[in-house]
Parts: sequence; structure tokens; C-alpha cells
Amino acid sequence: MKRRRDPILSVHVNQAETAEIRARMKERESGEGSLVGVFGEDFNLYRAMDGEELARVVRTGKIIGGMYAVKAERAYGASWGTSWPEVVSWANRERGHRLGGDLFLAQIRAKGKKFYHMDPKVAFDRNGEATVEMDMARCNTGLGCSVVGVTFAEATFRPIGLTGSVGDLMSHEAVKAYAGSRKIKHVELRPIAPGLYITGSIHGTDVAVRREQGEGPYRNTWTVTTRDEEPIVKGAASEKIAVTRATKALRYRHSSQEVIDLLPKYKREEWRKIQAFREKSYTWRNL
Repeated sequence: MKRRRDPILSVHVNQAETAEIRARMKERESGEGSLVGVFGEDFNLYRAMDGEELARVVRTGKIIGGMYAVKAERAYGASWGTSWPEVVSWANRERGHRLGGDLFLAQIRAKGKKFYHMDPKVAFDRNGEATVEMDMARCNTGLGCSVVGVTFAEATFRPIGLTGSVGDLMSHEAVKAYAGSRKIKHVELRPIAPGLYITGSIHGTDVAVRREQGEGPYRNTWTVTTRDEEPIVKGAASEKIAVTRATKALRYRHSSQEVIDLLPKYKREEWRKIQAFREKSYTWRNL
């Protein structure tokens, strides 16, 4: 594989969406910050994925990524990088940890693709030119470029060996055969921070399982949320209980299903009393 030598890319900024997401994330309107744009040049982008993700891509026809990225990135799709050696090196380090044992390198062409980046180091002017220049190295394995609307049909795939070698191009028929040979697991979860945060899928739904931090009645209980961070289960006393209840719920889940709240009612009542007392005390202090 050849690497592009010119490090500067031409990007057409979607000014409306950039302004909208910056407002939502409380960023300044102009200057450096989040950016939504379209690649104006033709070059390769790469993504490493394990067998679980590849099977999901074949099944759905879409490459949208998993749950490792933050919500803002997930909303725009999977993360891609411009340096295939960097992507492959990262994947091999995560083999057996964040990623499964079988790894693959996906490749697409970038021109005309819409993407989102949290910190491209571009001095965008809300009232200035819509076309800017961006260092292609910003699309890396750290933040990466979250690319919109990537399909299975437009991507190519190669296996990644245990030593980091990249194998021969696979036909789409071979990729489909591999995906079909995988045993379907209803629950596929991997720890990101053991005891705190786990991601993966349950009955084909991308989920995050986390132990709640901070203050409040749900502190140190477990919550299961969707890709859009909508809760499925909350207030579970343990990770195991949270996953068990979510597995049962997602087997027959529909969009109108209510959240399963396992927090004992007395704890919610205690918290409401505490909040009411604090509010009353605050009012007295400010009379």
C-alpha cells in the first residue's frame, strides 16, 4: 500500500452543522473546535475492525462503528484514519482487549464524504470562507475522522495478521462467507475500564454498560444505554444484573418500551427529600 505524501487536505465546511454542534457542545462559534465538512480531495481512509464488527457490517450493509467513541462522534459514523500502518498497529495492540482475535483492515475513498472531527486544529471563521485546509494527520487513531454514510459495498477488506502484516484483498463474497461462518452470539461485550465501563452489543443492539459515578441515588449502580445514550436499564445493583435484564429486554425490544428502573423506590424518595431540603436551605440563605 502507498501512503499519501501531501499532508494538507482541502475541506468544504458545512457551516450550519458546524455552528449547530459547536452550540450544542458550548464551543466558540469561530476558531478551532468541532467541525463538520466534506473532503474535497481523493485519498484513502482506513479502519480496523474485528470479526464481530465485520459480521455486523455484512448484515446491515453499513459501517457505523461501535461504542468506543463519544456520542458526538458516533452520531456521524465510524472513525477512519489516513495512515494504514498506524491503524494496523493500534488494532494489533487492542487485539484480545477492545477488539476480538480476528482483525481486518477496511479501506474507502474519501472524496465527497461528509465527516465530523472534534479537534481538527482548523481556524474556522463562521462568517468567512467555507473551504479550509486541514492536516490529514488529524485523521488518526486518537480522535480520527467520523465519516458519514459508508457502506459495505464501497469498502475493501484485507486480513491483519498476528504480526501486523496486511494480507491480500478479500472479495466481497469471501467477506460474506467469513461473516456467515461466525457463530452468532446474543451478548458480545468487552471491558474498556473493567468494573466501570463495558461496550459491545446485545441482540444486535450497540450498548454501553457503565457504573454510575458522581452524586445522586444512582451512584455506584449500573446502567445500560443504547448508541444514542438512551437508557434501557438503570439502577441495577451489579453489572451482571444490568446485563441480564437488558438481554431479556432487548430480545423483544421496541421503540416505545419504558426504561427498566431497578433502583429501590425508597432510595429515590430519600434523594427527593435531600434535594427538597437543599433547595429550601438555599432559599433561606438568599432571603
